[in-house]
Amino acid sequence: MIIALAALVTTLAMAALAVSLYALYGAQKLCHAAQITMKTVREDCAAAIEAAQTQYAAVASELQSAKLQPPVEILPGTPRPSMNVTRRSQALRLHRQGDSPERIAAALEVPRQEIDLLVKVHQLVLNNI
Repeated sequence: MIIALAALVTTLAMAALAVSLYALYGAQKLCHAAQITMKTVREDCAAAIEAAQTQYAAVASELQSAKLQPPVEILPGTPRPSMNVTRRSQALRLHRQGDSPERIAAALEVPRQEIDLLVKVHQLVLNNI
């Protein structure tokens, strides 16, 4: 009976040892796979860093060459004619006479949107009186 019990304990110990060795082998395999993955990620990161450094150097050289060029002078544009009181009264007079906004804008040499806005505001003011 004692021999059978000792054989059972020995068998259980051997089975536990076998399971432990299998788990150790699996962990070692996973660790090796993680190292390979880490190596490829490091290589990809190194390539990305190198590409970024190359782009940085190109941008830096462009910036340096731009600093060496003389500055470009921007000439002021010609001022647009604005809607002064005289033009507003002319636009409203032409509108009352039945002219289209396009024709009023062409006659006064102002954008059509300004004529449309002027007419809308004038109509709102008349409605509120």
